[in-house]
Amino acid sequence: GSSVQPIGSHEGNLQIGWLDHLEPVYLDCFRKSGKSALYRVVNDDQREMLSYNEFDVPRQPIEFVKSLRDEYKDRFEQISTARLDPRFAAVGYDNEKEMQVAQASLLPDKEDAYFIDVIPKAGTLVLFDSVSL
Repeated sequence: GSSVQPIGSHEGNLQIGWLDHLEPVYLDCFRKSGKSALYRVVNDDQREMLSYNEFDVPRQPIEFVKSLRDEYKDRFEQISTARLDPRFAAVGYDNEKEMQVAQASLLPDKEDAYFIDVIPKAGTLVLFDSVSL
């Protein structure tokens, strides 16, 4: 099937996963409380909150399933996790307790021999849209 809701983002909120492999789940970081919440869009562009409470986005690796109400946990699939995409989500400690920082590589002008490592700073959102390329 295909989704009838916006894919990638909704009203400036980033899509972070899927519910039932069909409905986009968004991270609302613009709450009046200054915290975040997870939601989906239902019935004429109305937001249905999926998280049991507003929360501060934790340090990586981020597992948003922990913030969902119980009835949604088994139906949720996060887009990027350390398990699914270690290039972007894996941040942890190696055997010597030294922190490993997540990096993304870019290939400008389709040259395989040239790449740039990008290390986002805390508080910076890096969004990549592969559909418009």
